[in-house]
Amino acid sequence: MIKYISFELTIAVNKSQMVLSLHLFGGVPPLKSSHASTKLKMKKYGYRPVKEGGVM
Repeated sequence: MIKYISFELTIAVNKSQMVLSLHLFGGVPPLKSSHASTKLKMKKYGYRPVKEGGVM
């Protein structure tokens, strides 16, 4: 299970740092709807991309 979580986090980092934040907060949406959910969460909670000084 640990390997599975690490695999998901790796995909999230490669796809979008916002998805990684959602995974860390416990909200794991499907990869298909993750993009739309990411934008909503980003505007709602004010997440910043990695380039603008994000988690990483």
